[in-house]
Amino acid sequence: MTIALAVVMGLFGFSLFSATQGIVDRSVESALQASARAMAEDQGLEIFQTDSSVVVAAPGGRPGKRIGIKFMAGEFKGSSGYLYQWDDRGNLVIPVRYVDSRSEDVERALWSAAQAMSENQQSRTYRQEGENAIVFGEQSLGNRFDIVFESGKFEGEPGHLYKFDKRGNVVVPVQSQSRIHRNLIRLFLAATLTVILVGAGVAYWIARKVSMPIEGLVDDVRNISHGNLQHRTRVRGGGEVALLARSIDRMASSLEEAQDAEIELGIREREIEVAQEVREALLPEGQPVLEGYRFGDLMLGSPEPGGDFYDYVVAEGQVVLLVCEVSGQGVPGALVGATARAYLRNELARGGELVDTLKRVNRDLARDVRRGMYVTALCASIDPEENVATVACAGHKIPLIRYSAAEQKVRVVQPEGIALGFDKGAVFDRGLAVQRVPLEPGDRLVLANTGTVRVVNSHGVELGEKAFYRMVRQVARLAPDAMIERLQAGLEEYAEDEDFPADISILILAREALP
Repeated sequence: MTIALAVVMGLFGFSLFSATQGIVDRSVESALQASARAMAEDQGLEIFQTDSSVVVAAPGGRPGKRIGIKFMAGEFKGSSGYLYQWDDRGNLVIPVRYVDSRSEDVERALWSAAQAMSENQQSRTYRQEGENAIVFGEQSLGNRFDIVFESGKFEGEPGHLYKFDKRGNVVVPVQSQSRIHRNLIRLFLAATLTVILVGAGVAYWIARKVSMPIEGLVDDVRNISHGNLQHRTRVRGGGEVALLARSIDRMASSLEEAQDAEIELGIREREIEVAQEVREALLPEGQPVLEGYRFGDLMLGSPEPGGDFYDYVVAEGQVVLLVCEVSGQGVPGALVGATARAYLRNELARGGELVDTLKRVNRDLARDVRRGMYVTALCASIDPEENVATVACAGHKIPLIRYSAAEQKVRVVQPEGIALGFDKGAVFDRGLAVQRVPLEPGDRLVLANTGTVRVVNSHGVELGEKAFYRMVRQVARLAPDAMIERLQAGLEEYAEDEDFPADISILILAREALP
């Protein structure tokens, strides 16, 4: 970049040199051109131009009266300079009225021209009254003319020189410009070197101004790539580098969010795995054996497992069927479900009235679970001797479904009660009730959680309680295992390819029909 900028600045210097040389040449040529026109005007001479030369000739073109001024190149376009004029004594002078500006280059050129004319015409130069003059020949009017300059000393510097050629014309030879050319070349070299040095300095400054922020961005990206996603760039200001820095900051922020999401997803996936393991551990090892009765059960898991469970508890010749639903999901819900199951199994195994058992479980659970967590429970204690089911509902939303074989109808049973753990005792104890349900041959009891009615289809429509009751009614005369298969098929058919939004728990009790 530095070299390129230096080259550009060098080309600029060369252009400056060329323009400067042209200006100097044109200033001298302008003075000579104006002199020729003034001589022609004052002497009534004829002016013509040929081959880029301006020639002044006396009428008739007599050699004694003809002199020419020839230029190197270019055309005069009217710029005024020092002008020649004949005075009443026949002297050629430079009147003040023709001077628009002072130009040492022009003055040097005219004085050098006077010296050259004197040398070529064997005349003499002299200084008179503070003015430099030149005399040709015998000072007769026809052969003598003076070139008079304004005051000043011109020592030196050769410029454009007049001399006569073989035809009597005054020309401007090339060699007379060598000194000016040398000075201009020195000026060009000095200007070019200065421009290159300045360009190199500017290029270095620009390069550092750009490279330092870039190096800082490289360090920032290196820090981010090493895992420090909270690192942010240190570049300030505007421009493209600042835009790049902001893009890197946005990238780091996105990566940090993605990493957090990935960590959270990993934790969530692990929670789901643990909850699934707890759910499987809560399943009963098998179905109890009760003379005259048969059992069926179903657990269908969802992608978001909780602490829902079902269980059988055998105590004092009776079997208690449990379907419980936990308020939370994931590991917290699974832990609450496991705690509730342990309390229920322990208290139910001790025997006694179902109401008293649930009251004790409620007090223990309310003490151990955090506020806002609770467990709903639907319990049915089966007495095979009396063929009666004692039903209690602790805040469970899905009632017990009873199919009467004699009536071939489905009815629901839902005693009053609030959820376990919701209240420490007083409210729960007052609100809990039980209901006795007779079990005739061929009757069926179905206990289920809300997962059965929350199944949604591809249109997002829930199955609902009434549709589930119809499903039960359609399969109620089948054996418990067959009922389970048909209910599972019906739920999966309704859901189509959709996941179950919650775990599904179903328990079925069937009293065998009489032979």
